[in-house]
Amino acid sequence: VVESLLNLLDQGVYDPSSEQIAANAVPPVSSRSLFRYFDDVHDLYRATIKEQQRRGVHIVNRDLHAGAPLADRIAAITEQRAELWTVLGPSARTARLRAHASDAIADSIAVTRRFLRLQAAQLFAEELAAMPDEVAVSRLAAIDTLLEWESWSLFIDDRGFDVARASEALRHALTALLTPLES
Repeated sequence: VVESLLNLLDQGVYDPSSEQIAANAVPPVSSRSLFRYFDDVHDLYRATIKEQQRRGVHIVNRDLHAGAPLADRIAAITEQRAELWTVLGPSARTARLRAHASDAIADSIAVTRRFLRLQAAQLFAEELAAMPDEVAVSRLAAIDTLLEWESWSLFIDDRGFDVARASEALRHALTALLTPLES
């Protein structure tokens, strides 16, 4: 059932009915039997998001080489987030659409965001530490925003960029934010 929902999300069906989910399951199940496995629709979405997180854990836990030159670290995190949001994009969209109705989904998004923000802060700690505190806070907020799913979605869905062009735009923006201004 979870695979069925994931397949529908991947196909762009972001709010499928229980009938669609049941019919898409392999083997197909009745829509009434969905709720023998899950307490309610929120429980099904929580299980689906948990499965997507399991699938993405190897991507977010990849070594980004904190001691590498800045350009290499920027390339590494850009590649990581491009892969992460390509793999998890459909469920990220659905999670954001359903977060208002489910504390568990909203909490899951918040935990993921904190982890990804901390990862970026650690990866670029040297550059951020060289900036005045107020500048570093603003730059980290901008970096974090650029690396989030919503920004990736704007590059891909709204601007029509392919993954390579979106990644290039992201690398340029991160470089601008992390390169010290000449006095």
